[in-house]
Amino acid sequence: MNNIKLNIEDIFQYEPRPPFSVNLNIADANNIGELFTKMKDLYIKGLIILTTGSLDISGNKVSLEIDKVKQRHINIMEKHMLSFGIKTTFMKLTLNDKDALLRYLLYDLEKEVPDLNLNVLINWRTQHIMKIDFQIDNKKKEQILNNVNTIVARHNVSNIFLKIKKSEVLREFGIIVKKKYDPNDITVIYFDFANRANYQKIHKCLKDSIIR
Repeated sequence: MNNIKLNIEDIFQYEPRPPFSVNLNIADANNIGELFTKMKDLYIKGLIILTTGSLDISGNKVSLEIDKVKQRHINIMEKHMLSFGIKTTFMKLTLNDKDALLRYLLYDLEKEVPDLNLNVLINWRTQHIMKIDFQIDNKKKEQILNNVNTIVARHNVSNIFLKIKKSEVLREFGIIVKKKYDPNDITVIYFDFANRANYQKIHKCLKDSIIR
C-alpha cells in the first residue's frame, strides 16, 4: 500500500487512527528539546482544530482558548497522539496539588541527600511553597548533583515547575497553563514515548498446542 501524505488539518478533522499507525515526518528535530517543541505545537494545533474547526478563520490565525477545551477534546487528542506513538498526560492541578508535589520532592531530597542544604520560601498565609534554593558543598558537588538529578527525575512534574534538572528525556519537558482570573486552576501537559506492547491486541488462548 502506498503511503498517503496528510497535512495537520486532514489528520485532526477525522477520527483518530489506531496507535502507532501514523508516521510523523520529524527528521528535522535535532534534539529532544526540538522534538518536544514539535509535539507541543502539534498538540496545540490539534486542540485548536477540535475546538474551532480550523487553524485559520477568515485569513486570521486562530489561538487556543483553554476555556473552550473540554474533556472530550482531551480524550480525542490523547488518541490522536497515540496514533503517532506518543503518550500524553494532561493534569489539572490546584495550588494545593502543586504544593503537595513540591513537598514530596523535598521530602525525598531531605531523606536521600543529607548533605544538601535546602532553603524554602513559603507564603505565610497560604503555607504554599513559593521558591526552593539549595546550597552545595563544593567538595561533594558532583556527587550531590548526581543524587539530586536522580531524585528529581522521579518527580518530573515538580521539575517542570522548578526546572532544577536540565530536561534530558521527553517526559521532562512540559506545558504549564495558568488562568489569570483563577490562579487555583493549573494545567500541566507532558508527553512520552508510548510503549507499543501496552496497545497491542492480546489474542485469546486457543485449544491447540501451537505456541503463539
